[in-house]
Formats: sequence, C-alpha cells, structure tokens
Amino acid sequence: MAEKAALNLRPELGLLCAACVLVPVIGGQVSLDAQPFGPGGIAEGLLGGAQLPFGARLLIGLLVLGGLAIVVLSRRVLQAPNPRLGYALFSLVVVLGLSTSVTAFPYLAYAQWPSWILYACALYLTVAAAGRRRGIRAVLWCLAGAGTLVAVKGILEYAGMRATEPTYRIFADWNNPNALAGLLVVIAPVALGLGLTGERLERLGGLLSTALVLFALALTQSKGGFLAEAVALAAFAGIALAWRVPAKRLAVAAVPLGLAGLLVGGLVATAPKTGTAGQPFARVVAASSTQEQSAGFRTLLWRSAAELVKTRPMGWGLGAFRFESARPGLVSQTHFAHQAYLQTAFEGGVLALALLLVAAGIWLRDVWRGALSAPPDQNLLRAAVVAGVVGVGTHGFVESSLSYFGVAFVVFVLMGAALQLAPDGSQPESTPKPIRQALFWIGCVLPACLLLHTALVEFFKASAETARQVEARLPLRAASERAISLAPFDGEAHAMAVFASDAPQEALDHVREAARWQPSTRYLRLLSDAELLMQHPQSAQAALEEALIRDPNNLSTLERLYKLYRQRGETQMALATAERLVAIEDSVYFKTRAIPELVPLETYDARLFLAERESDPESKRRLLLDAAEGFARFAELTWPLVKRGTEAKVPGGFLGITEQIARDAVARGKDAAEQAARLSAPGSPDAKRAEDLAQRLAID
Repeated sequence: MAEKAALNLRPELGLLCAACVLVPVIGGQVSLDAQPFGPGGIAEGLLGGAQLPFGARLLIGLLVLGGLAIVVLSRRVLQAPNPRLGYALFSLVVVLGLSTSVTAFPYLAYAQWPSWILYACALYLTVAAAGRRRGIRAVLWCLAGAGTLVAVKGILEYAGMRATEPTYRIFADWNNPNALAGLLVVIAPVALGLGLTGERLERLGGLLSTALVLFALALTQSKGGFLAEAVALAAFAGIALAWRVPAKRLAVAAVPLGLAGLLVGGLVATAPKTGTAGQPFARVVAASSTQEQSAGFRTLLWRSAAELVKTRPMGWGLGAFRFESARPGLVSQTHFAHQAYLQTAFEGGVLALALLLVAAGIWLRDVWRGALSAPPDQNLLRAAVVAGVVGVGTHGFVESSLSYFGVAFVVFVLMGAALQLAPDGSQPESTPKPIRQALFWIGCVLPACLLLHTALVEFFKASAETARQVEARLPLRAASERAISLAPFDGEAHAMAVFASDAPQEALDHVREAARWQPSTRYLRLLSDAELLMQHPQSAQAALEEALIRDPNNLSTLERLYKLYRQRGETQMALATAERLVAIEDSVYFKTRAIPELVPLETYDARLFLAERESDPESKRRLLLDAAEGFARFAELTWPLVKRGTEAKVPGGFLGITEQIARDAVARGKDAAEQAARLSAPGSPDAKRAEDLAQRLAID
C-alpha cells in the first residue's frame, strides 16, 4: 500500500506518464513547409495537426523537462544510467547540434536539434522517476494505451473509407502510413509483454491491445512494418527463452496473434469481389507490381544518401536531406532517406552514426547483464521492451524511423524502462547541489527555451500562411515580420514576407534573404523570377544555375532556364538546355519516381519547343509524337487523380495540379498529336499512332 501511495504522490512520474500518453497521439507529424490552420485552429494544430508539430513537441517537452526539473532540484541522490551510456548520448547530442554550423540550412538544423535533447532527457527521466516495479508498468501502460487508441483511430478511419476505397492505407493523424507503422511496431511487443505479465483484467487488456495494434499495423500495408514486427516478435521469444522464461508463458501470445489474423481474414472474406486491385491489402498481395517503385526507389535513395555521406563525412545538417538528396542525380528531392542509419550519417556525419551505434551497444549490454538472476516476470517484460526497440531498429533499415518524433521519443523511453527492469541497468548517484543546478539550467531550462522559440516561429509562419491563403495582406505582413524578428536566419519566414511586400525592391530583398538562409531549388527559382522582374537577367540565370547544383536534373529548373535563354534571344543555349531536359527521360531519376502516378510534363513541353525550331519534317514529327505520348500518359495516370481531387474539393488539386492545369496540358498534347497527323502520310503508321494518341487524350 505504501508503494502504491508513493507512486500516486510522485509528480515527476505523473508528468512522464502524461507525456507518454500524448506522444503517440500528437507526435506523428514532421515539420515541413508552413501550413494554414484548419477549421480547428490552433488546437487542431497542436493536437496532432500538420500545422504545429513543433508546438506539439513543446507541450510534450514541458511535461518531460518539468518532471526532470523536479527530480534534479528535489533529490540529492539521482538514479542514472551507466556513465558510459550518458557520455555516448551527450556526445551524440553535441555532434548533432554542431551540424548547425556546417549546413547550408542552419534554421532547419537548429529547429530539429532540441528534439534530440528531449529524447535524452526522456531516457534520463524514465530512469530517475519510474522506479523498478509499479512506476515502470505505469509508464509502459501509458504508451501501450495511447498506442492502442491510435490503432483504434486508424481502424475506424479505414472503416469509413472501406466502401469507397478498399485499398486505403490508414494514417491515424500521423504523417504517413509507414511512419504510423513504425509506432505500431514498437507498441505491439510492449502491450504483449504487459498482457503476459499482468493479472486478470490487465492480462485481458494487454492481449486485446496487442491484437488491435497488430490489426492496425496490417491496415497500414507497410511491408517494412510487417518485416520489422516479425523480427520484433521473434526477438521477444528468443530473448525471453534465453533469459529462461518458461516456454508455456510465451504460448499465450498465440491468442492476440490469432485474433489479429482473424480480423484480417474477416476483412478480406467480407470484401466485395472486384478484382485484386480493389481488394484490401492489395498493395501487399500484389507486391511485385509495386516492387520497382517501392524497393527500387528506396535503393536509389540509399545510394544517394551513401554518396552524400561519402562526399561530406562530417554531415550535411539536421533536416537538410530533402534539399540535398538530389545532388547525385539519382532521385528527385525527397524528405527522408528511408533508412534511419544513413539518415543519421547524412545529418550528423559518420561520427553521429558511430555514437548512435555505440550508445545502442552500451545500452544493450547493460540491459542484458544479470538477466539470469532476475525473476521470470521481470525478464519477460524486459524482453518485450527490448523487442520493441529491436523492431524499430529493424524498421530503420527501410524507413527513417528516428526522424519521426513520436517513434524516437517512445524508443528512448523504452530504453530507460529496460534499464530499470535490468538488475544492473542503472545506479544511484550522489550529486552535489551545484551540479544539480547546472543540470537544471542546461538540461531543463535551455531545451525548454529552444522548444518554445521554434514553436513560436512555427506559429507565426502558420498564421502568415493562413493569412496568405485568404489574401489578408496586413495580417500576413504582421505575422511574417514577427517570425523574422524571432528567427532572422529562417529562410521560409523571409519567403513568406515576399507576399506582403509593398514594393518590388522590398520583395527582392526578402527573396534574397530566403535564398541565402535556405538555398532550396524552390527559393532559388523564386529568386530568379524576382531578379528577372527587376531586369537582372544575369542574376536570374545565376540563381537557376545554383539551383541545378543541388538538383542537376530538376525538371522545373531546367524548364525555366531554357525559357530564360529563349526570352533573352540566346536560341542555341535554349535549344541545348531543352535537349538536356529531354535527355533526362532516359535516367533512373525520371523513370523511378516516388509517386508513379504523377507524370511530369516539363520534358514533353521541351519537345514542343524543340519541334517549333525543327526544320526537318521527320524530326519534327518524332518530337511531336513523343510529346503527345507523354501527355497521353499524363491523361491516363494523373488526370483521374486530379479529377478525383476536384470532385472531393481538395485545395490545390492533386499535388498542386488543378483541373485547369491538367486540361491545358491535355490540350497541348492533343494539339501535338494533330500537328503530327498533318505531317504524316495518310494511312502511315505515324498517322495511325497520332490518331490513337488523340483518342487517348480525349478525357471528357
């Protein structure tokens, strides 16, 4: 009774548990471009929306850092991990922080760094506050319960989409299904371990939770998630047996596995028979049809990341992959490397990856040590926690798992929980008051200030984007100016101020600052447009050429460059650049795309430009036919998705392609087919091909 009362009276443990409840629910978004507020406003953005992911991290961080502050200020003896693990984690955080000084995107690195500080703080708070029995189970139940809530949300989401889209992959308010799979992979073994070591209702709840999480994992249709979960469950069984847990204790695990299998089987059995493509889990069943786009694109991403790490072993900076990933010319710009270890090496350098692996090795050794002397229940739960971490480690081979705040946070909490479940995983340390005060300021106050700062900048940028969407000029100007005043080295804040500028020169100054602090291809193209508007063609050309350094095959940039040459009367340079653009069609960059349904149009428009300048009828006909062929593929693959987005009233259409843009593209293709027909002999193969293309381009 005394132990239970002590558990209820420890505020630091309550704050940690509250953070563990929130993380799976609101920690699934990543910070990308500024997003406008939705109908739910700020609350929606904070509680899992895409508008305020740093705001969500602030909420969670205040709980964790508040709990840690209570610990370091109120206790002279602190429960802490092995010092060697602490040194490795501290070094990792410092190295990642130093990436701010080597990156071309300093604000991105600065904004991401506090999350890594928070991960380390979460591990330390778990060790210091959770104890070794009831407290640890409370923390693990908070994670498992919140993870189950997310799973149920995903299941209900699928139920609402099943009738119209049986192949739908669930999100459950996470950034994407693969990211959600990363969370579910780690939650399932933890819930299973709680169920196998609990009594009565706790056992029933744990086993039911496991079944629901596994069923939701199936609905993500993440093949990498399936593989990682299989490894995690195998690791759970293997570790438990190695630690002399009786095999009959593990046999109960067949219950949630069987229940999840029945749910999947029932879903398939009750689905309407409309062919494989329209069946639930079609992405998994027809895996061969997606192999090139899934495994093939990932392979190119990994090659790109490895090449970038080789080029700069000290790292490129946190958050920079989406802007630097196209440098090797193998893939278009992609947000993550889809490989946690390459992502870490890219962002923080080879040293960061080495420190991460060293920390993992030290942790595993400390967790394993003394296992044979621990009680079976403790070993069984510890094996489940370790299996969850192993699952994420496996998932990291095919996804950038640690780039998702919710997944990484859960992993570090579980690492702390495993240390507390191990006989020698942590030890009490008598800490003098000056050191504890230093820990308070450096380990609690400083991270809280950093999190607050990035959250405020994000809030003002979201406010500015909201105002921009409704063309509210004065609120846009006020919000963007506040963002700039807080973070003058944030290129995105300067870019947003462009839309509220009163004079062309003021706009140009903001664009130059945006390109200076965030030299992405997007902002460099924007700078080129602004320089051209101010009658600076040489500067406009220089901006496009700089953009091509980061993405040498970028279709939009090359299209702007040949149009700029054409506008300046440099016909030969325009033709050469258009030919370079067309040649990209033979590269893996063009052939293996992240979204195969999104057919790019720039190379086909370049063919139309080349055809205008071509005097040879045969060559001109070939250019027109090949251009029409590309536009026809656009009509067959992209147009249906654009039309569906229009019918659903999705803002911006399909990935920015509106119905009018799509119709104009199809019209250009139809005109190319008609021109080719006029240049072809009646009844010839080319004339028939032109006629066929014209029919394929009839979208109405």
